[in-house]
Amino acid sequence: MQIGASVSVYWNYKNHNLPAAVEHMRDMEFSCVEVVCEPPFYTNWGTEGAEKEKELIKESLDSCDLSVSVHAPYHDINISSFNSGIRSEAIRQLREAVDVASYLNAEVLVVHPGFVSSKKHPRDKVYEILIRALIDISDYASGEDMVLGLENLSSNPKALAVHSTELIKIIEDVGSKNLRLSFDVAHANTTGIPPIDFIDELGPLIKHVHVSDNKGSNDHLPIGVGNIDYRSVLSKLIENDYKGFLIIEGWIPSDPDKFVKLSRDELKNLLKEL
Repeated sequence: MQIGASVSVYWNYKNHNLPAAVEHMRDMEFSCVEVVCEPPFYTNWGTEGAEKEKELIKESLDSCDLSVSVHAPYHDINISSFNSGIRSEAIRQLREAVDVASYLNAEVLVVHPGFVSSKKHPRDKVYEILIRALIDISDYASGEDMVLGLENLSSNPKALAVHSTELIKIIEDVGSKNLRLSFDVAHANTTGIPPIDFIDELGPLIKHVHVSDNKGSNDHLPIGVGNIDYRSVLSKLIENDYKGFLIIEGWIPSDPDKFVKLSRDELKNLLKEL
């Protein structure tokens, strides 16, 4: 397993544009990094400057010899929207993220499943919209030979992909070899179900992993600060032959490096012991 971090950790770090953030990840002794396709992380996303920024990011990744995953835009994005115009734009942006991920030679593109935006919208109908959207994006990704990692969301009545049964059903209903799972350990911990149970049930479908800690709430704390048993989580991933990335998420606004180092060092120590 490779340990890395998301550039979102540095969302308010004034001196870090994306290429500089990539270089900083190298200096933090990571072997991989996750690029997020939306402002303020990808400064020119959605503008004419996005193409040039993409090239600069690629140059930084190559010069730093870092592997990369890409996170599709998700703030203000809902591929499950009842509003066809909003949904079409969301799908367009995820397709654009597929192109960026392919250009950067990313291992996986992380995507969010969207959500039920109003109780007036029947959940079963929203689910059907989600499946059609994921089929569209998966078909597009197959042309770029890109794997999508559908992320499990934290426990929320509006969320569509929280529990293992939901995630498995989505994968089966979409029916694409390009759609797998990005397992967020902290999100799983908000359900009251041990994250290791998720790994037992989802095992071979897990392509990518996000790591942070919490105490059952939707927080992304440094690993070791919450109540997640990361020794068991890592052991279970090893048992399931997982060899992908462990991407650190979350932030301490006043000292993002402190946050990252706490999580990085805890992961390294645990992996040495296993």
